[in-house]
Amino acid sequence: MEITFTAETVGEAAPAIVDELNALCPFILEIALSCPAFDFPYRGGQFLTLLDDQKKGHRFPIASPSSGKLAGRIEIHVERIKGETFCDWLHGGLRPGDKLAVCGATGELTYKIGDPHRTLVLAGWNGGLGALIGLMQDAFENGHAGAIYLFHGVSDRDRLYLSGELREIGQQFPNFRYLPCIEDRTTPRVDADGCAWGTVGAHVARLLPSLKGAKLYLCGPRSEVSALQRQAYLAGAAMKDMRWDLSVVEDFQ
Repeated sequence: MEITFTAETVGEAAPAIVDELNALCPFILEIALSCPAFDFPYRGGQFLTLLDDQKKGHRFPIASPSSGKLAGRIEIHVERIKGETFCDWLHGGLRPGDKLAVCGATGELTYKIGDPHRTLVLAGWNGGLGALIGLMQDAFENGHAGAIYLFHGVSDRDRLYLSGELREIGQQFPNFRYLPCIEDRTTPRVDADGCAWGTVGAHVARLLPSLKGAKLYLCGPRSEVSALQRQAYLAGAAMKDMRWDLSVVEDFQ
């Protein structure tokens, strides 16, 4: 299936310059952009459309906090997916100083200010973690006092990224817990390195048997997101307290 958007659909784009490129793992590239003319709103956790000079591009998660726009800076995470030529080009062909364009900040994975004591459950799969990192930073910057659980599901250790940094955050903020999950169908367990084995859903159930009053933010493939939605609802979470985004890479031009 091919998806094509007209220029009117994409909307007005703002120029951006590539400041930094950081390979977080073999599958995730962090791109730091300088956006001096960034005059439309965005929040950490949303998705941003990144375009090349041919108006071709993709939608990627914003991993920086909302406060970054004050400095005209934004960080996005690009997942490398087999067969996705635009993502391959970003991973292999982009260089600091290159010019791109950004537009269309969308999505509901944003921190709600004024609700600082609720338990937050953040669950992301593969590159979907990027959006949750942006949301999480907004929560910390706004002094969130309730418990924050961050689950990251991957198929193997090579797909984990920012694990050390997230563990350090857990040492600085006692209300934060990070759990990387190597997804398999064995009995849920946690190894000596603090890495969990088993599905994200299994470890959410193990640590949080009741989700009454919790707010959930989910980002990943539709099958994983839908399964955890059902599980959370049965564990007491209200549907109105669930926000999600499907981290599906969509080609368009």
